[in-house]
Formats: sequence, structure tokens, C-alpha cells
Amino acid sequence: MSVDSALIVRRDAVPGTAELAAAVKELTGVDVALHPGFDLIRWDGGWVPVTVDGEESGFDYYPSPIADEPELPAGAGEHGDHALFFVGRGALSTETASLLQRVLAARWGAVGLIGGEIVPVEEMARESTPSPDLDPDLAATMTGSPADRAAAIERYVAKHYPPTEPPKRDRFREWLRRDHTPEIIGVVLGALLLIFLIVTR
Repeated sequence: MSVDSALIVRRDAVPGTAELAAAVKELTGVDVALHPGFDLIRWDGGWVPVTVDGEESGFDYYPSPIADEPELPAGAGEHGDHALFFVGRGALSTETASLLQRVLAARWGAVGLIGGEIVPVEEMARESTPSPDLDPDLAATMTGSPADRAAAIERYVAKHYPPTEPPKRDRFREWLRRDHTPEIIGVVLGALLLIFLIVTR
């Protein structure tokens, strides 16, 4: 699972990693330790290791000036001069990115960018609260620590979207699409060896 989202920020309002980690602890109670060389604006892009409540996590991250991103929606530049792109790799990774985004919105006024739509600060900063009539399995994905939420997401997906076995004809088609050159070469060499052994008896 990969989940992509972004924040729009003003470069002069972006915190350092220590300040961000302290704000996460203050606002959410979660302990995070970010990669010591990580910088929200000057990161070269790629995987950012993060420890969340003692568990190894992280996400892919790419900062970029708004001016270098022509595909952003109209009006993006009114909210800041930099876009911070987060890419989650799995449930805990996505929850880690979401946690940091929520705190950046709540403390530093970051605006969200999800599915090509600008998401106001208030919505980005708001903690999800499940309604009383919500499916309990789904409600569990909105409460607890990032690790608790990630585990609940994985349980929910496993329960409601189990993997399915492709029909036999699809498996056969897939087999036909593969490159069978090594197998063919092996069969031909085996046949030649057999012929050689018969002829030289």
C-alpha cells in the first residue's frame, strides 16, 4: 500500500527536527525520533527513517519549491512557497506521515494537499474521532498510537479485502506472457545431451 499526500508551507515557518519532535510529544503524547540529518526543506528526497514510540518506521519524502511544481492546483502558492510530499509504504509508514502532517498543520499552519485538492489547516490538524455507530473494526483505525492504528488497518484490510486466487485461465495467460527462453534452452540442451548419449553408445 502506498499513500501519497503533501503539505504546503512557508519556508520561513518550517521547524527543525528537534522542535518538530517536541511538538509531536506535546500535542499527541507520541515519542518520535527523526533521522538526525533530516531537514524538512533541504532533504534530497527518499526514505526518512523515523522511530515512533520505539518502533522503526519512516516514509518517502520530497520537498520542492511551489514554483517547480506546475501541476499543483490553482491557488497553491497562496498558502506557502514549498510543497512537502509524503509517500507512505504500508500502514505504519502512512500513520507516521499522517502524525507529522497533523502536527505541522496544528502548530505551524501547514495546508494539506490530498488527491489534488487543497485541505484547510483546520481539517489537516483535526484528530479523527469515530462516530458511535461506526463499524468497530473501522473505528479502531482512528484511535490509539500510530502502531495501534496501523495494526487495526491491517486487520481491517485482511478481514474485509482478503486476497483472492486468480482464475486458472488467468494464471495460464500469465504463464504464457513470461519469458520462457531459459526453460526452452534447458529443454533443448537436455534433448541434445540425450541424443549425444544415444548416438555415442
